[in-house]
Amino acid sequence: MLEKAIHFKNGLPVDAFLSTVENIPLHVHQTIEFIMVLEGTLEIREAYQSQILNDGDIHIFNPPDLHCINGLSQTNCVLTLYIDLEYLTKNYSAIKNISFLCDCDNQKGSSIELLRRSLADIYFHFSENQYGDPARLKDDLDSLVTLLQDSFQLFRWLPDGSDHFFYGCPQEYHINAFHAERIRRVQEYIYSHYAENITLSDLAQHEYLSTYYLSHFIRQATGLSFQQWLSAVRSEAAEKLLVSTDKNISDIALEAGFASTKYLISHFKKWYGATPSKYREITAAINSQQPHKYYSCDRMKAEKLLNSHRYESHHSGKDVQKGSPISKSLEKGELPQKSDTAKLQHYMNLLLLSGEIYAAMFHSDGSDPIRSISAEALMRELSMLPAEVFKSYEAFLAEIMRCLNILPQKDA
Repeated sequence: MLEKAIHFKNGLPVDAFLSTVENIPLHVHQTIEFIMVLEGTLEIREAYQSQILNDGDIHIFNPPDLHCINGLSQTNCVLTLYIDLEYLTKNYSAIKNISFLCDCDNQKGSSIELLRRSLADIYFHFSENQYGDPARLKDDLDSLVTLLQDSFQLFRWLPDGSDHFFYGCPQEYHINAFHAERIRRVQEYIYSHYAENITLSDLAQHEYLSTYYLSHFIRQATGLSFQQWLSAVRSEAAEKLLVSTDKNISDIALEAGFASTKYLISHFKKWYGATPSKYREITAAINSQQPHKYYSCDRMKAEKLLNSHRYESHHSGKDVQKGSPISKSLEKGELPQKSDTAKLQHYMNLLLLSGEIYAAMFHSDGSDPIRSISAEALMRELSMLPAEVFKSYEAFLAEIMRCLNILPQKDA
């Protein structure tokens, strides 16, 4: 079984740490996991989709979803936060059987900023041992759960242009509280009964609705038909059995709710891009060769980056590429996928932490007066520059030097 035990310390329902991630193979655990990329690029895979995460991006892993994480950039720094699911459902019963989604590509605005701030607060309060005060812990988790319920529990499936779907939160997607509650009930019913021979008619009777109305409601609210949704849930169940047991394909088909092996193969290939046998072969080979690999990172630098999210953030939210293939690689010298605004903020963070401006000023020959300019004004000036400036950190640094009238140091 690919179950990963999460050990909480000192009786707390929270664990938080900073690390550099190289590879964390497929696994599952009974906790809600948040990851927030402070620097670098990660590729995450959850169920049948993969996603690229860049600076400032957050992903929420809902139990018991299988997932894996790979570091793509030369270096990265990641905040990982675990919250005990048993504690949450005991103290916040309304979130039972709810899946949360953070879609930084589309969920723009204050909700993303507030989530970054909430995760940063929890990390610092945890690392500073402030949760010896139960009131502090309750306040932080109350704020987080309220935010998740208000802004991150609704999602739909979106087409990727190649007859596949991925989770997402399009900007124009809105649903009232009454309909949101109905979707949660439908989701709970499907996940509770997917192994049975359930039909749209059964679900309509359960909701006291006509099959015609419910069919259109599900399609409008989720982007999938009832049968597509049921197929996805059954395929997810089959995946867990494929990678965690040695059961044969026909037994897995019946246990996951498919009428026959033929139907399992057809539906599974649609969602995962491979037959069940091939998928089992590939994942077995990968997981037999790759242990969990993550290392300590520069904590001082990481905490500076994380602390910036407690007050303000300039993350653009336009740099996540959805539906990326699982095998996607990133060359060592290649920049992460970013908008120019996000690259600019990333480079500014690097610049402030590196001390390179101070070093250049210290070695300046004084032939030209060094220009005085505020950080905000400098950011505005740089944002109007051509895209070539953002192709590399070196080009960016040269432009900074030019803006401040700092001449490059001459060779002796």
